[in-house]
Amino acid sequence: STPELRKERSRDAARCRRSRETEVFYQLAHTLPFARGVSAHLDKASIMRLTISYLRVHRLLAAGTWAAAAEEVDVCYARALSGFLMVLSDGGDMIFLSENVSRLLGLGQLELIGHSVFDFVHPCDHEELHDALSPRHVLSKGQAVTSHYRFLAKRGGFLWAQTQATVIANSRSAQPEGIVCLHFVL
Repeated sequence: STPELRKERSRDAARCRRSRETEVFYQLAHTLPFARGVSAHLDKASIMRLTISYLRVHRLLAAGTWAAAAEEVDVCYARALSGFLMVLSDGGDMIFLSENVSRLLGLGQLELIGHSVFDFVHPCDHEELHDALSPRHVLSKGQAVTSHYRFLAKRGGFLWAQTQATVIANSRSAQPEGIVCLHFVL
């Protein structure tokens, strides 16, 4: 009968679309700059979240905006051994984290990248951290150092941290595109 045949064709077409979509996600996951073993275990939402973060970092690097902050970042590398490096979008999303974040917080790069930094900060510290890390505040001062705040740790509870932040501005338009943060676990 015609309605049953139509339903069967519709199911087959949907199955085919899902199969193509899964293949595209598989290819996208393996295009990301992560170890193959890691990319094979990502769900679709994680693949999209990490891809968006990767594209944001790539845009910053391609626009030459990283070079403006590179000198200041180089000075901080020695101090970064007791902390970790994070690049935030102007909206507060973590788009890059140094690998040592997992040693300090117990949370891996892939667990954090693409999420808002405020998802991992104690709710009582949100407003103060938001004000301290706003591009307008950091731009007006050139750099900002936060007061102590609580950052979520995998082992349960929170660790006290402090952040030194520098804005990454577009070299052509001087508009803020991100914030380089050096987080120190206290």
